[in-house]
Amino acid sequence: LGMMRDITQALVKNLGVDADAVVIQINEAPLHHKMKGGKSFVERAAAAKK
Repeated sequence: LGMMRDITQALVKNLGVDADAVVIQINEAPLHHKMKGGKSFVERAAAAKK
């Protein structure tokens, strides 16, 4: 919760928006549902172990 409050306050301070206009949502997903550079994080981890 603290991180979400900090993000909200940063947006209020830097963008001048009202805190009630800020929505923070954290989406957690398994590593095989995330990609970077065209490879899933599972593929990246496997390649790093080689």
